[in-house]
Amino acid sequence: MTESLGEYNIKHHSDVVVTISEADDEAAIVLNGAVVGNRYIADPALIVRLSPLLKAGRNELIIRSTDYGRGGKNYWTCTFSIAFPGNNIPSIQRRFHVERFGQNDQHATTDWQIILNSA
Repeated sequence: MTESLGEYNIKHHSDVVVTISEADDEAAIVLNGAVVGNRYIADPALIVRLSPLLKAGRNELIIRSTDYGRGGKNYWTCTFSIAFPGNNIPSIQRRFHVERFGQNDQHATTDWQIILNSA
């Protein structure tokens, strides 16, 4: 499943900061097809500044949340925020939490997609 969070015009070389504060089992930050950060269930918060990685023009940012469905109580959680300091764009915040009882053997992934046009 992919949910679009919109398309934004940002100033080239300006800050874009992604924070993944909660992940069960895993959350990844994917920029233009390359993983630039991962957070696993027991890790501390992951904070990634995308500014040095953004190219001029169109950039596709994906926050990917994965639940591997291994035993336990089998919750699937991802909490993240994306801040755009200096761009006059409100930050994006999401908290995704699903109880997956009875689906212990099923792998699940969802993506949130943001297009960043850097000029």
